[in-house]
Amino acid sequence: MHRDALGVASRRATRAAVCAFLAVCTGLASAQETALRFVAYAGDDERVAQLPVIEHKGVACIALPELVEQLGGGCRLLSGRVQVDMARQTAWLRETQTEVDGSLNHFSLLHPVTRQGDTVLMAVSEPG
Repeated sequence: MHRDALGVASRRATRAAVCAFLAVCTGLASAQETALRFVAYAGDDERVAQLPVIEHKGVACIALPELVEQLGGGCRLLSGRVQVDMARQTAWLRETQTEVDGSLNHFSLLHPVTRQGDTVLMAVSEPG
């Protein structure tokens, strides 16, 4: 395969991985859990994050910026939206909406992200 074609394929796979990462983070916990462990792979590199579960309106949540940072990415909290950067790709989430706009993919979360103080919570379960 030509080098440029390999680069495009690699970027598409990375974009898909960022979107899949955000989608997989939903539906992982019950409200009784106190902490969750996440594992992400980038090539041969394994990254691990462990976060406390925060209950918000009966739904188990995690602090999205903390998760992204522990897994080697970046998260910016802007007015009404959140920018997630991982593996040189970007995804945008809007507060009070479930849609995620990724560099390549567009998908929905089960619950909108919610700003709480200086962080943003992302649900990891259905209401109890």
